[in-house]
Amino acid sequence: MQRSNHLKSQYPTSRRLCKSTLRVDELWNQVCSEKSLSAIDSKDTPLPKQLYRFKAVWTFKTALNNGSLGAIIPYLYCIFVSWRYNIFVRVFYLGFMLFVLIAYFKNVRVAPMKLEHKMHYILTVISEQEVGANGWDQIAKKMNVYLFEQKVCKSQEFFFDGTDCKWFFDHNFSSSLSSKKSMWLLPLNAELWPYIKEAQSACGEESLA
Repeated sequence: MQRSNHLKSQYPTSRRLCKSTLRVDELWNQVCSEKSLSAIDSKDTPLPKQLYRFKAVWTFKTALNNGSLGAIIPYLYCIFVSWRYNIFVRVFYLGFMLFVLIAYFKNVRVAPMKLEHKMHYILTVISEQEVGANGWDQIAKKMNVYLFEQKVCKSQEFFFDGTDCKWFFDHNFSSSLSSKKSMWLLPLNAELWPYIKEAQSACGEESLA
């Protein structure tokens, strides 16, 4: 009797997992269908690297647009407070705080993306035939247009270039698959692992999962 009750208590959890998996699969199929029906025209869309002489300018503008510029205020306060310390402590302290600030800027970018946006990004990586720097440039262009149309980004400048686009994939998706652990401000994306593996294969990368 106790074993029967124990098995019954596990059924709801199993059913929820199955329903969740089915919903993810249905959403993936829907994203695949929508992407095949609507080709994104990005031929005339320049990458931010073609518009800005320095990446720092684009980074500052991106931080301003996504509302994360407010995180700079505590850092400015840290600079003010650090003047009472000696030079070695000041350099170490401000260097550490700058590292935290940069990590925040990098990780917060994925926050506005919903599951279907992440799926579209992974699917674009999978479906892009040409790999290498130029291939990632094309992915960056298409995603810049798509994320702007989906109102995820206020401009067509989500990715600076192909290198930034590839870093985004490695940092936000491949890393969660290989470590199986969530990182600061980054979701685990466990429901996307099968599709991340497929994207890694399309890029010629060896999955560490």
